[in-house]
Amino acid sequence: MFCPYQVSQDGIEMQFATNHLGHFHLTKLLLDKMKETATRT
Repeated sequence: MFCPYQVSQDGIEMQFATNHLGHFHLTKLLLDKMKETATRT
């Protein structure tokens, strides 16, 4: 897939940010909730 080259306001290439950094950011946002609701077996 070819997307036009775009850079975010932070200076990060948009396709890289979407495909790679977005997953890490989502995990970081959910990490406390995941720890809170985890059950130990």
